[in-house]
This record gives sequence, structure tokens and C-alpha cells, in this order.
Amino acid sequence: MDGTQNRKGAADAPFYLPQADECEIFRAAHANSLPLLLKGPTGCGKTRFVAHMA
Repeated sequence: MDGTQNRKGAADAPFYLPQADECEIFRAAHANSLPLLLKGPTGCGKTRFVAHMA
């Protein structure tokens, strides 16, 4: 290996810094097939959070 291989995983995930327990709440809702509403002002990180959890 020459060290230039494409690594997939955490490095490809968008940066997201959890503020509280939103990741655990999202996982619990998904595990129980519950709908989830993300609400917040423009630019607060809703899309980045979903990309992080994907």
C-alpha cells in the first residue's frame, strides 16, 4: 500500500458536535419506527445532523 487509498468511515461523515442527547433520541425514534420532526431556524444544523446520523 502506498498510503493513498481512499478511506471511508468517520472521516467521510460531516462534522457534527452533539449539543445534548439528540443522537440518542434520534436512534430511539428510528429503532421504534417513530416519526421525528426537526425544527429550527435557517442555518441551525438540521441537515448536518441528519447527514451525521445517516
